[in-house]
Amino acid sequence: MPNKPYLKPLCLIVCLLFLFSCTSGCIQQKSSGGNMYASTEQSPSNTELFPQTANSQGNSERREVGSENYIYPPSLDLGARFRYDDSSHQNTISVYFDEIKEMSSYSAKGKYDTDYEKYVSRSGYTFIFIGVTVTHVGHKGDGVHYQIQTPQTGQFKLIYKGKEYSPNTGITVIRGYGEAYQKKTLDRYESNSGWLVFEAPLPFNCNGARVTLDLEGSNDPLWKLE
Repeated sequence: MPNKPYLKPLCLIVCLLFLFSCTSGCIQQKSSGGNMYASTEQSPSNTELFPQTANSQGNSERREVGSENYIYPPSLDLGARFRYDDSSHQNTISVYFDEIKEMSSYSAKGKYDTDYEKYVSRSGYTFIFIGVTVTHVGHKGDGVHYQIQTPQTGQFKLIYKGKEYSPNTGITVIRGYGEAYQKKTLDRYESNSGWLVFEAPLPFNCNGARVTLDLEGSNDPLWKLE
């Protein structure tokens, strides 16, 4: 068979082209995702994880407490005012919380008590004091109902680690701290302030807690405790 010297350069070129195509394919595979084994499934957006409603107060937050996750709806900051209308829809009421304290015991008395009674938290629990203020913001419309009834003490709830806790509803005065919150009748521009006292489990972390006001609706407000 006659010698064909031009075949050697041709074979060399074909081999080089083959090696180049393999190398470029590997480079493209690595640069396409940064991780050859990364999942192609897209992560859900913040809106999908925490859907917003028409009455959203802000961004939802995901809190991790212990080994379980607790997801709260949009929450107001401590000190932020929430406004709503009374049952007659003729008066506007505002509510806010402004101070948090933690104590292992306290002394208080009820409406008909003459002496103070000492309250000591159970083993593994602590008392959380939350200062609340309810204000009659003003009257609107042409109605004749100018007074409001502030919420009952039991309408406030502390939410912590997936459970609701009710305040002590049987006290009126706390030694060294003043009045406990009680339901009252208010005229225009009057306010009602007092302490709500909850017993919550230890260790208590304000980051993982919320306080709410039950307005018998689906959009009850929530407040952070920090």
